[in-house]
Amino acid sequence: MKNLKPITHNTLPWFSEKQKEEFAVSSREILDSGQLICGKYTNLLEEKAKKVCKTNYAVAVSSATAAIEIILNYLELNGEEVLVPNNTFISTIYALRNAGATPILVDIDPKTFCIDISDVKDKITPKTRALILVHIAGYIPEYVTELKAFCKDHNITLIEDASHAFGASYQNDSAGGIGFASAISLYPTKIVTGGTGGILTTNDGGLAEFALLCRAHGNSPKGMNLQVSPNWFISEFSALLCFLQISELSEILIRRNRVADSYDQVIKRHKQLFQTQPHDDRRVHPYYKYIVKIRDNIIKKKDITEFFQSKNIELGHCYETTLSEHLSTKNIFRNKQFPNSQIFSSNHFTLPCHTGLTAKETDFICETLEEFVGSHVYKNANKK
Repeated sequence: MKNLKPITHNTLPWFSEKQKEEFAVSSREILDSGQLICGKYTNLLEEKAKKVCKTNYAVAVSSATAAIEIILNYLELNGEEVLVPNNTFISTIYALRNAGATPILVDIDPKTFCIDISDVKDKITPKTRALILVHIAGYIPEYVTELKAFCKDHNITLIEDASHAFGASYQNDSAGGIGFASAISLYPTKIVTGGTGGILTTNDGGLAEFALLCRAHGNSPKGMNLQVSPNWFISEFSALLCFLQISELSEILIRRNRVADSYDQVIKRHKQLFQTQPHDDRRVHPYYKYIVKIRDNIIKKKDITEFFQSKNIELGHCYETTLSEHLSTKNIFRNKQFPNSQIFSSNHFTLPCHTGLTAKETDFICETLEEFVGSHVYKNANKK
């Protein structure tokens, strides 16, 4: 395909012309007001987030990590155990450490790439107080109802890490409104971004009040410190950008799913080589990432990565290093085995999937995947 602009990024933030114009006008409004935090757009962002997640409360903070730490601190998990999937971001360990909780790693389900409910059942102890469910790539697992019931029966608080999943749903469950509370990321690569920031959602009024207190150093409006806490404010500019993005959330999801649908057609033709997360008409998948797992080591990840690089297409990953394998955590989780997540980490890649991809670029990526399969798989198979 000639004259195609090289694709160098696996994911990029995207802003419509309408968003850009409104951001320019409203940024001036913020500057003129002098209200750079906790102003009009922080409030509007929180109202929008409540509607998307179907919760009673939403509190905008500086990051999803801050949201998780606030939730954990509210639960007072000193020395108690929290179940965490082995394939998630390292910041979860940071938040658990700061809250004084003990992380217990759980393997993943090889079909969904989300937490493995059977391993959850094997890992609970009398000290288990909470479980963090991560919607990997924005995918809400179909066993979420079973997981909710299990947590309720065992008095385990279900916390959602919905960082990848803003706008996702499965049946009547909306990401951010499934557990006791959730953390949503507004990082540059996420479904909705403010450059930085996060949102804590919950139906618990006590937690919402605690979160508002915590983001302000734990100071009451009268200046009395009630809870020692960092500064976890989100800026009005970040809140404005997120608010504008949420206003076009439907279009963002349509664009991402359009890209994913194109990839699906190629993957279906080569399902003996590749695996993706299951499809279900009852699900809204925002495709934060389009994950492709290589089956049975048929293909070397290095080969496909280099082939795509030669076409100026950057493949990505969704946790290439598991929590148990980081240099900072190896001593903590020494001698622990997580076969599914370890296989996944070394045998998957992500195709470019972001709102700004054009139909022409998407077609080129599909053609490149077909070309790789034809030249590296079927051609080699015919030689044998």
